[in-house]
Amino acid sequence: AKKAEGVQLMLGDYGNTLYTDFTENGYRRFDMAEAIAQSLSGVSVGLVGDNPNFYALPYLSDAVNIPTSTTEYDIVDETVNFYQMVLHGLIPYGGRAINRYGNPTQEYLRCIASGTTPNYELLYENSSRLKENEEIDSYYGGNYASWKTTIAEDYLKYAALYEKSYSAYIEEIQEVQSGLVRTVYSNGVCSLVNFNSQDVQWDGKTVPA
Repeated sequence: AKKAEGVQLMLGDYGNTLYTDFTENGYRRFDMAEAIAQSLSGVSVGLVGDNPNFYALPYLSDAVNIPTSTTEYDIVDETVNFYQMVLHGLIPYGGRAINRYGNPTQEYLRCIASGTTPNYELLYENSSRLKENEEIDSYYGGNYASWKTTIAEDYLKYAALYEKSYSAYIEEIQEVQSGLVRTVYSNGVCSLVNFNSQDVQWDGKTVPA
């Protein structure tokens, strides 16, 4: 179907959650994935997936809320960004809201290292009114006035990398030395991200903290 230009539809849970019915003639997970894929294939507007699964990806124009690290619910030594390595150069994608993390700077660096566009969730009104509400108090750090300068600076920095690499595939993401991650793109562009608190030396270059 021809896509309607300038129109995008956010899928929400539709592209990442499979509901099953275990009655005698009910739907199984595979059946639901097939049904969802079939329904998405006929949509005539751009579709944005919210952390979408494989069955939805072929029909999307964009994806958001892609995790840049594991949940760390289990004991894990390293995170490997396979999701980003598959998607980069195929469809644009953004990460989860940086300002809802306990360490926003660390998450911003993860975005750069994995080729993930930074994402923020903001409130224009005073967010202090949310602090007593357990269901939405995670938005307490979303005050627009507090974040607007940081966001503008972050996007300007990220744009320099994005403009050179957005259409290329990610060929390799490797920790070349402790706390220093190198990402290599198919067009020869390479990024170095230093997660350490001190400058480091690598291959004759100084990589700032």
